[in-house]
Amino acid sequence: MDGGSIYRHTLFVSFFVIFSANLMLPTSLQGIINLSQDLDKFADSFKLRILGIHMGLATQKNIKDSVLPPQIGRFKPIDILGKGAQGVVYLAEDTQLGRKVAIKTLDRHRQDAEQLNQEAKNVSQLSHPHIIPLYEIGSHAETPFLVYQFCEGEQLKLRMQRDGKLKQYDAVKITSQILDGVGYAHTNKIIHRDLNPSNLLIDNKGDIKIMDFGISVIAGTMTASTEVSGTVNYLAPEQLSNSEFGPSVDIFACGLILYEMLTGHQVYSANNSMAVMYKITNETVAPPSKRNSEVDKDLDAIVMKALEKDPANRYSNSLEMQTALKKYLNIDDENQDASENNNAAGTVEFLLSRMKRKQDFPAISTHITDINQKTSGSTKSSANELANVILKDFALTTKLVRLVNSCFYGQFGGEITTVSRAVVILGYEQVRAAVLSIILFEHLQNKSQAYELKNTAYTALMSGIIAREKAKKMKNISDEDIETAFVTSMFHLLGRLLSIYYFPEEFEAMKTLVANKGIDEDQAIRSLLGASYEELGRGIANEWKLPDIIGDSMRKLPEGVVPVAKTTDDSIRQLACFSNELCAITSGTGDTNQAYEELAARYNDSLGITKESITALLDSSIKEAEEFTSILGIDTSKVTVFNNLRKKVEEKEEAEQSSIEVNNNSPIQDAVSIETTKVEPKTQEQNQHDILVNGIAEITDSLLGETNLNDILTMVLETIYRGMGFNRVLFAIYSPKNKQVLARFGFGKEIDGFIPNFRYNIDDSDDIFVSTVKKGKEFIVLDVNSDEYKNKIPAWLRKLAMPTTVVLYPIIVTKRCLSLIYADNDNTNTKISMEALGFFKSLRNQAALAIQQKRNS
Repeated sequence: MDGGSIYRHTLFVSFFVIFSANLMLPTSLQGIINLSQDLDKFADSFKLRILGIHMGLATQKNIKDSVLPPQIGRFKPIDILGKGAQGVVYLAEDTQLGRKVAIKTLDRHRQDAEQLNQEAKNVSQLSHPHIIPLYEIGSHAETPFLVYQFCEGEQLKLRMQRDGKLKQYDAVKITSQILDGVGYAHTNKIIHRDLNPSNLLIDNKGDIKIMDFGISVIAGTMTASTEVSGTVNYLAPEQLSNSEFGPSVDIFACGLILYEMLTGHQVYSANNSMAVMYKITNETVAPPSKRNSEVDKDLDAIVMKALEKDPANRYSNSLEMQTALKKYLNIDDENQDASENNNAAGTVEFLLSRMKRKQDFPAISTHITDINQKTSGSTKSSANELANVILKDFALTTKLVRLVNSCFYGQFGGEITTVSRAVVILGYEQVRAAVLSIILFEHLQNKSQAYELKNTAYTALMSGIIAREKAKKMKNISDEDIETAFVTSMFHLLGRLLSIYYFPEEFEAMKTLVANKGIDEDQAIRSLLGASYEELGRGIANEWKLPDIIGDSMRKLPEGVVPVAKTTDDSIRQLACFSNELCAITSGTGDTNQAYEELAARYNDSLGITKESITALLDSSIKEAEEFTSILGIDTSKVTVFNNLRKKVEEKEEAEQSSIEVNNNSPIQDAVSIETTKVEPKTQEQNQHDILVNGIAEITDSLLGETNLNDILTMVLETIYRGMGFNRVLFAIYSPKNKQVLARFGFGKEIDGFIPNFRYNIDDSDDIFVSTVKKGKEFIVLDVNSDEYKNKIPAWLRKLAMPTTVVLYPIIVTKRCLSLIYADNDNTNTKISMEALGFFKSLRNQAALAIQQKRNS
């Protein structure tokens, strides 16, 4: 056996032993032969250079085992900062210039002095915000060393050891800054070759600093004989093979570092360096999303392109990868010199993109956006359109009807049983305020961080109620503006509320920062999310198309005395800030009396606040809040602001009780707390019966009043829809001139797409739709496929929908069919009682009467 064969087989056995703990090895003879052949190629490509690679094997000892040398040239070592693949890094004092520096000692056998000096000369010319500059090169006791600027901060390696995976935004931002630095070096024909978390420093401002360009080389000078250097876990495949390499090795390292930051795991790890090298050259890497489900496919693609084993398939340069990352963060290159506000806007866009990936965020966004579009001042829709949006959510509809009939909205008198009627009677602003509060609090119910979330959410509700109570007493605030004040105050801390919900890890980290470092909450959350609560809240307000006043009122007022408002919007913003500051004081544990006095002095000029008026305002607000939360079934027993206000009420009542007993006066008045009696829940049939009965009564009252025709017809359809459980209900008109029936509006499943296509001609057909108009006949078809009706259901309806039940009622005025009501259902087990049909007919007759009144007016 020749020397080469002996070497190869020895190497094969060595690899077999080394990899046995790390790889799945073949068990068949042919498999072992194949592996042996692979290892022959592996060994040939390395040309025995693996034995000389700086793999960090000598750096495995603990730093504390190293001896601090008394002197390195003119530098006096003070401490050991760390160890890398190339040597030890010391914190030292420059005895001549009196400054602290970082000194890195190198392997004395690494290179000849001339080449080392040439590389140091090239590297020392690099000047970039993300590169720690090299001051000089020297030699001490035949050991070369490099002298760097000393920069205070934390190694990225230590950050990841402490925190595990980083937030996506931070990981992408750090990688982008690394690429910025190495990209600059590449333009100067310098390649780092050893990018890894130990060589990356996060300074006190959170920016990255690249260290250790000491083993870098000049681009284009790498040959097969160039020494392979670097930390083995972060080497590119071409650094381990017999081939030239270029700047792409730094891009590969950036991909590895980004992957590790996103997942908390090294891409290539094993029990020994030889096994790591084998993995780098042979193993396929799974995308980071396999280890962290929060990583999306777009970020996966960026990472995986950087980790291509073939350099030609990676990003062509650092700028290309950096551009991809900026595009992912929605940051435009043209805005590189933009202000901090623009940077925050980019961060908010990124945070919003994270929120949109959550399963429930698109639903609440769509719901709130729809509500606001239907109630915006410039494009207010009909009561029917707004009601249709609300009616899509049964729970929302039920709670809204209960709320608008409570004392909270009880100033109008009379019972309101339909959403349409609520819009007509209360107005758009009142209904929007009620709906937004219900949607927000329903959305935030079930979450793991329930206590923190509910405490914040219901404190926001209390803030809204306080602002509403105060607004009622202000002459420059209209009825509509009262409800606007309620919503703006409630949404004032929307950013904080949704941070708890969507970014629980960052929120918990914020609390730790506040507790450990004593910084304020805004500063802490900005350091973690990259944006303040206010910036995030305003971004969400814009996403949800909330009125501008809501977003503007999220801005805090400057410290000191608040001046008199110049506009109503200014007053509403002041109310939002005042009510939230008042709730913060009331929720705290400090001296509230002193704090109330200071708050009164701050808002006395603008809102006429006094310490006495604060007490009265809190008394009325807790009463309103108890009413509101009781109706919606909200448990506030653990909400701090509610409990503190209840305690104040109890203390006040006890004092009054003592005074009454002493003076023998009349009995005390009822307390503000609401007594509740347990009532057995009604069945669905009972609820629907009540909806029909109350709806008919409500429409009768409307017919006697000044309610317009469209609103009455909307109430009729809503009552049928909710009271009879149909899938869809719509109102259609007949045009004798065109001999065509056209749907106008309705409620139910996919109604927006259904209405434009619900149209048909009155011809000689014998179907039920034509007969309803021509003969004024009613049709209750429980099974459209029955022998009696299967040939009387038109093809256009079967194409439009596939209902099993169809009900048609003509609306006859002066012996002519002017319109009709259509209802359908998909349920094959639909049963319609005679009583329900009687109600349907009564509602149809009310619609006919309303049309008749309109024609006669």
